[in-house]
Amino acid sequence: MPQHREPGRVTPWYRSGKALVITAGALAAALISIFALWDRLFPPNIEDVANIESVTIVKQTSLAAFAPADLGKDLNLSPAAAVGLNLPDYSANLAGSSGTTKPTPTTAHPTTSPPTTPTVTPTTSTTPATTTATSTGSATVANKDIPRPPSQAYRTAVKEQKVLEGYVPDALIILPALLPPVTVNQNGELLPADQAAAELVKAMEEVIIIDSTQGKDPRGWTIAVRVDLVGLARVPMLLTWSLDGVDVSDSWKADNLAYRIQATTEHDAGVAEIWVPDLKKAGAYVVNVKLTFESNGTIADLEQLQLPS
Repeated sequence: MPQHREPGRVTPWYRSGKALVITAGALAAALISIFALWDRLFPPNIEDVANIESVTIVKQTSLAAFAPADLGKDLNLSPAAAVGLNLPDYSANLAGSSGTTKPTPTTAHPTTSPPTTPTVTPTTSTTPATTTATSTGSATVANKDIPRPPSQAYRTAVKEQKVLEGYVPDALIILPALLPPVTVNQNGELLPADQAAAELVKAMEEVIIIDSTQGKDPRGWTIAVRVDLVGLARVPMLLTWSLDGVDVSDSWKADNLAYRIQATTEHDAGVAEIWVPDLKKAGAYVVNVKLTFESNGTIADLEQLQLPS
């Protein structure tokens, strides 16, 4: 015989409240479990990522003492798994330096193209005195007007100009390739060698000069740039640098191509060294280091490094 609820009888309020609490708790636990498993169920897309892992001062050095004479040429990276333990450690920080916040990498998918210059690998130092870099947000700004370093024949013609006779010979090996923007006019055409040499001398007038028995030698900083490329095999990248600060001239503000970088596997890494000047005028100066897709000019990553004052 079916049982009948007594007329007018209702569930007590405290029992209804308890049921709601239990239900809400179960739902919260389920959501927490889902969130905990989210990265496993839906792993983040890490394909096609070009990162500047760190930008670090290695040491103060003259231009003649700067080891790599291959600025502007190709730098081939190595598989990350093979070189991970062999890359120099530039993790130590100088007092007062600020931390790094990585910008969001671009999602562009540029086309590949074959290398156009001989492949060389710059030498890295093993005795760093370091500081860290800071990032600047968006990494998708277009920048297609990056002058390429001139040919070896043009460099030779420039360094043989009379106006450069007073510089140390070893500095002259690098100098014509250090500032590609000053070797071209507004249309991107190469200047005559004597005019390019005059522009280089003008730019060097802003730099602290070391006088030696061999001649004048610009003083600056050797900086190590650690890069990591994922899913970008055979995609050419451009590593550039520029300076910001008090009354920095256009020669140093422009993006100067340091190396053309190309990965050979799906995950390559390596360290490239660049040289930036120590300017005469006292003030706060920042080095902007960019990793750019050669095919479309899109900036994949951008880091800033505060130079010691």
